[in-house]
Amino acid sequence: MTKEWKMAVRRGSIEELARLAAAGVDVDARDEHGPTALMQAAVHGHTHVVEWLVGKGAELDHTAKYGLRALMLAVVNGHVAIVRILVRAGATLELSGTGAPGFAGKTALDIAKARGDQDIAAILETRDDGPVLVSNPHFAVARSWREAATMLTFRPCEPLHTAGCDLQSLRIHIRDHKLRDVAIEDRTLEARYAKFVVSQSRTGALEARRLAFDVSYGPSARAARIAHYNAHVYDLGPEPPLEDIDGRSPAVVTWADGEMFYLVASGEMSSEELMAIAISLYEGDA
Repeated sequence: MTKEWKMAVRRGSIEELARLAAAGVDVDARDEHGPTALMQAAVHGHTHVVEWLVGKGAELDHTAKYGLRALMLAVVNGHVAIVRILVRAGATLELSGTGAPGFAGKTALDIAKARGDQDIAAILETRDDGPVLVSNPHFAVARSWREAATMLTFRPCEPLHTAGCDLQSLRIHIRDHKLRDVAIEDRTLEARYAKFVVSQSRTGALEARRLAFDVSYGPSARAARIAHYNAHVYDLGPEPPLEDIDGRSPAVVTWADGEMFYLVASGEMSSEELMAIAISLYEGDA
């Protein structure tokens, strides 16, 4: 994150942010401590900046120190309007913090109740299902796996084993960072569950292998097998010390299946649990 972008967020200047974004600044860029612009705006209570960033496709569930996300930061700072915007935009309510005693294992709702903030707790408990004020222009939301299949050129695989986690959303990447349409054959499906994410895309055989085996998703990878396919597994990192600003390394499983690239990831679940989820993608075809 550039100093100019960071200062524009702190000042709450939409005009400066729009100029910098047009010049190519990534709206999800992180500062030296990990937070994105959306997180910083949530801390400072810049409601208009939060709304603008969400409209620009800012990632809602990025994590920083202690596993905190923009929604949790808005709750901690008592910004009711921002909590409502993030909930309506689709921020994941079930994610919990890590690392610090005040946040470890606690969701945004838990934090609101601990603070005695009844207004925010009511929004989170009811999920405030009023009209969505802002939406993420980079993704289309499917209401079912069957509907998702109509938006792709491959048949998406639904995990039969989810470790008791409910499906939160099915999102299809339909526009790139410059809001250009992504060709239907290049779209990626992202299935978000309460504690993990499954990503599926048809990239071509060479690219699928590159993404699965040449790209690093953690400190070290070990070989494994998913059904009949080679895979790389990255273990969940240890709980970080309180002064660690980089957070915890997530557990990740990646593999290539012909032209398909698959990734399963979680900042809370073990690699063994993710392996079981990955293998279950094929159990429906057994």
